[in-house]
Amino acid sequence: MDLILTNKEISAYEARSIGLVDMVVERKEIYSKALALAQNILNNGEELNAAIKSVVRLGYDMDIDSALLFESRRARAFLG
Repeated sequence: MDLILTNKEISAYEARSIGLVDMVVERKEIYSKALALAQNILNNGEELNAAIKSVVRLGYDMDIDSALLFESRRARAFLG
């Protein structure tokens, strides 16, 4: 909330340290890293990606303990 209400600017590394972004890459690596990430997501397959999105959406309105239990059960059901 602090960043939104204060319009505070932070570095990419600070954003990573607080969990706002997953990775920081050098400018010259942006395109290749983005393509590699996209390929990894595609390699999951359409069915798994749809299941992951569904679990995230459904878990969004749950308390953290319920969401983690739900995620764990869905993962076991999907992955066996």
